[in-house]
Amino acid sequence: MLLLLNLLLVFFLGLIFLEDFKFRLVNILYFGALIIISFTIFILKNGIFKNLIFSLFFLLLNLFFIKVYTIIKEGGFKGNLFKIPDLAEGDILFFLVVIPLFSFFNYVVFFITGLLISLLIHVVVKRKIDKRETIPLAGYLALYLGILVLLVQFSERNLYVNVIF
Repeated sequence: MLLLLNLLLVFFLGLIFLEDFKFRLVNILYFGALIIISFTIFILKNGIFKNLIFSLFFLLLNLFFIKVYTIIKEGGFKGNLFKIPDLAEGDILFFLVVIPLFSFFNYVVFFITGLLISLLIHVVVKRKIDKRETIPLAGYLALYLGILVLLVQFSERNLYVNVIF
């Protein structure tokens, strides 16, 4: 059952990567499938609800500080309170729907390394393939998570319990 769920997870992560890279937007149904798969895996692995809350708080805290930074950078509050310039809703939604896949510590590690890896991938891709300025963050994170899921599936590690690296 877990193997099937992980394969489905990798399939939808692949779709997210391809759509975000090509069109810079992702079908909302893919996120719906991801949240269902993520929570099913969470339940099968007897996840701890407290980790979900801590990870959600970590994400919201980061989004809050990004918003404060943009307000300071722009010289005052402009526009929508919940809109963060240069960060698409799909990127935020991706960070949200993958929370059940990780323990709190692993989520923080994924968050930080995912952003760094996305930046490195984009620098290389921008020079060689795609000259657009926008970064398909959800797509790059989906690629990274898909690789992680495959590596974990065929090893003794568990993203929810063990430390990733």
